[in-house]
Amino acid sequence: MLHALMQCLLVAHQASRVQVVAIVSNLQEKPVRQWHDAGISFIQCPQGIQDPAVLEHLQNVLQPDVLLLASWGEILTPHTLEVLAPIKVWNLHPSLLPAHRGVNPYLACILAGESQSGLTLHQLVAGIDGGKILAQRAVPIDAEMSGLDLQVRTLEAIPLLFEDVITQVNAVGLEAFHQTASEQPLWGASHHRLAQITQVVLNPHSPLDVLQRQAHAVRDWMPCLLPWVGGFHWDVASFHCNRNEKDPTSLEWMHPVSGTRCFVTVKGLYYKGLKCFCAR
Repeated sequence: MLHALMQCLLVAHQASRVQVVAIVSNLQEKPVRQWHDAGISFIQCPQGIQDPAVLEHLQNVLQPDVLLLASWGEILTPHTLEVLAPIKVWNLHPSLLPAHRGVNPYLACILAGESQSGLTLHQLVAGIDGGKILAQRAVPIDAEMSGLDLQVRTLEAIPLLFEDVITQVNAVGLEAFHQTASEQPLWGASHHRLAQITQVVLNPHSPLDVLQRQAHAVRDWMPCLLPWVGGFHWDVASFHCNRNEKDPTSLEWMHPVSGTRCFVTVKGLYYKGLKCFCAR
C-alpha cells in the first residue's frame, strides 16, 4: 500500500498541493529515486514509530502536521498518541469501516460474501481501526473475485480517495477538515485476525455457493483444502457445476448435502496439511 499511496501523494507534492516531508517505513523498503528528487526524506525504522528516537525525530525535526499510516501493523499506545500531539495521526484502512477491522480485510470481505469494499481514512485512536471517519471510497466486488483481485482494485482507488481529501483540505483548511470526522456507527462492526491463516480447510457440508466463494477468495493466495480420505486433502482452485466432462486437473465430486454433481479443479494433494504434489 505504501507505494500506491506515495504515487498519488508524490503527484500532489510536485504540484504544491501538499507537502510530504518524509516517508517512514518499518519494512525493508528501498527509497525511490523520485522521492529523493522531490526532496522527500526516507527513514527506515525497523523498531517502529514508538521507538523513542523515532518519536523524538518526528516531534523535533520533521514536525509534520499529519502522520499518515498505511498498512503499518503497529498498534500505537495511548501514551504514544499523547506524546505525538499536536500532530494529527490518521490511518488508511482497506475496508469500509466499521466492517472488517483488523488484518487482511481483502480476504475477509470475499469470505463474507460482500458486494463492495473500499478504503477508509480515519483518525487513529488507541485500539484497532476504531477512530472517527474522515473519508471513504467504495469499490465493487465482482463475482469470482479473489482476495488478491480485491487488493488490486482497492489500491487503484487510493488516488481517487486522496484527490477528494486534498481538494477538501485545500478548500477548508486542515483543522476544519479534521473536525469534520464522524463517529463510526455501532452497527456492522467486525474484526478479523486473518494474518495467521496459512491455509483454508473447507467444510464439505457447507452450501455449495459458500464453498465456491471460499475457493475464489484464497485463489493464488493460500491452499484451499477439501477433505478426501485418510487425512488427504485436495487443494481446490474452483468448483464447476456446468461442465459435462472434466479436464486433466479436475475430479468429479458430489456435494454431500444437495447431491449436486460438479467438477472440482485441483492444484495438488495434501496429507495432514503438508503438500504431496502439485497438479500440472
